[in-house]
Amino acid sequence: MHFNLQKANQRLFIILVGVSLIFFLIALRIIFLSDIVSENKSRIGLKQILRGNISDRRSVNLAITEEASTIGINPKEIIDPQLTARFLAGYLDMDYNTILQKIYLYQNRNYFLLKRKIDNYIAELILDLNLPGVYRDFEYKRIYPANTLASNLIGFVRKDTLKGMAGIELIYDQILTTPSTLFSGYSIELSIDSLIQYELEKVLQEGFEKSKAKKAIGIMMKLDTGEILAMANLPNFDPNYYYRENAEYKSNWAITYQFEPGSLMKPFFAAILINEYPDITNKEVYCNGEFNFRTGNVRCLRKGKIHAHGKVDLEKIIEVSCNVGIIQLTNILDKNTIYKYLLELGFNKPTHIVPENWEANGYIPKIDNWVESTPYYLPIGQGMLATPIQILTAFSALVNDGILIKPVLVRKIESEDKKLFETFTTEVKNTSLRKQTLKILKEYLYNVVEKGTGKLANVSFTKILGKTGTAQKSGPYGYLDEFTVSFIGAFPFSNPEYIVLIIYDGVNDTYSGGNLAAPTFAKFLQNIKKILFSQLYTEEIDITKKIQIEKNNKLLKYKEELPDFKDASLKEIFEWKKYVLEPYNKKNHTNIEIEIFGNGYVIKQYPQAGKKLNSINKIQLYLNEENF
Repeated sequence: MHFNLQKANQRLFIILVGVSLIFFLIALRIIFLSDIVSENKSRIGLKQILRGNISDRRSVNLAITEEASTIGINPKEIIDPQLTARFLAGYLDMDYNTILQKIYLYQNRNYFLLKRKIDNYIAELILDLNLPGVYRDFEYKRIYPANTLASNLIGFVRKDTLKGMAGIELIYDQILTTPSTLFSGYSIELSIDSLIQYELEKVLQEGFEKSKAKKAIGIMMKLDTGEILAMANLPNFDPNYYYRENAEYKSNWAITYQFEPGSLMKPFFAAILINEYPDITNKEVYCNGEFNFRTGNVRCLRKGKIHAHGKVDLEKIIEVSCNVGIIQLTNILDKNTIYKYLLELGFNKPTHIVPENWEANGYIPKIDNWVESTPYYLPIGQGMLATPIQILTAFSALVNDGILIKPVLVRKIESEDKKLFETFTTEVKNTSLRKQTLKILKEYLYNVVEKGTGKLANVSFTKILGKTGTAQKSGPYGYLDEFTVSFIGAFPFSNPEYIVLIIYDGVNDTYSGGNLAAPTFAKFLQNIKKILFSQLYTEEIDITKKIQIEKNNKLLKYKEELPDFKDASLKEIFEWKKYVLEPYNKKNHTNIEIEIFGNGYVIKQYPQAGKKLNSINKIQLYLNEENF
């Protein structure tokens, strides 16, 4: 047989080309599949603007944005739904049956979201399982590290869109989402001090629970700058889980709640009287406990019964909070004078602590609408409405030589690279109140705390001037068996630097400004004494050391000893490892390891709970019977 070398070479060439083409196609397929897996297993969505941070004056972050993960499912790619659901249940802290139902319910879909905004660390662990049909997307989540602290002030954002829905998050939503750099919004630094805020909320909570009040409000202002150092509201909520609470728990009552201030108004009318009629300080009137006029009456009450104060002058009226006395003296004031002063002091209009449409106006009837009873009721804080921030602002003029200080809540707005966008400076306004008038009034307010209705506001380390308030609440059909009680105080007496207002709303008649709000004020001052008056107070602040942040994981409270892991999920275990064990290892130069066997929930552990971490080298956790 004749051998044809040329044809053999051609056949060999064709075979080589064919084999090469096959390998090339296989390689392309591998690359293609790798891209698909890479793209789908860890998918990155469109880059959105990173919402700016909200922090306090100490640079403690109260609202931050972090990258998070979403776990998605392609049901058509899942090989074993039961196994997939069992694995994911432990990591995502979700019910096994719920996951399984979703897989079957959406089996005709190409993709659905199983759980959004989980920790990236947990997502990495899930991806390491290489479960067919299980994918990860990236997005952002808003985190409130201090949980409930200042929550009514800070507000919250929608979980899905990160759009501001309440508080500072809503009021400054546009600023927080306006690019300051390529992908980051502007950040806001508030005037509040997280340590002072924490102490105010703590003492306010004690009185709130004791009195069973419907709401409680506390505000503290630094008088020389107008900066608000604390603004507390109860009930409050955790903005990380805003959807769990009712809407009424999420309001910033300090700037929106309108109430009849009661006897808190007496110092303002005393100032007007002295300013207009300096000799009024020498006049005495008689209080028999009740003052009648054609269309109504005003009474002085003590424990629900009419109480006569006898002969009183203006000083005594303020000291014992005599309704009948103040009404008799203010009879000489005409309505135009009263109205002019009240407007000067900032009543009937917003303080502009935030943009106007977010703050309530309060209410004083226009002069044309005054009736016979109006001038009798206004001096005792009835027939009008004020907000807590209005009362605090107006009081600043009484203790600051007649100079009204505009309250400041936002100190500055800056870009991610710390370039200032806007700063907020102190604004002041002179009133008609003379310095000599207010010098006399300050003595009256000092007596309130030394020997009058505000005695329980007294502290040993500074002198205080203040006023109590107890106002019966009105309803659509008259006055109710509920009261709003309050205390406002400024200190130190000689040259006031701070003002604090405490309000409890909706309490019964056993409580008053003197026996509820005043002692709350005193306890608050005791708790912040070190912060305000110690020159050596240079401690670095970690608010998480002051505030127990539980993150809804009972394991996190165990810092130096081994928790009881029984029934804990993988997610809870990994959180404890991340937030407790890893910092412990780093701090103590140790290398304690965790070994996990199985999936689901812990049924057994070695060593046993309660053992000190410094005596442990390894932790073993068993998550089901088969692996034990």
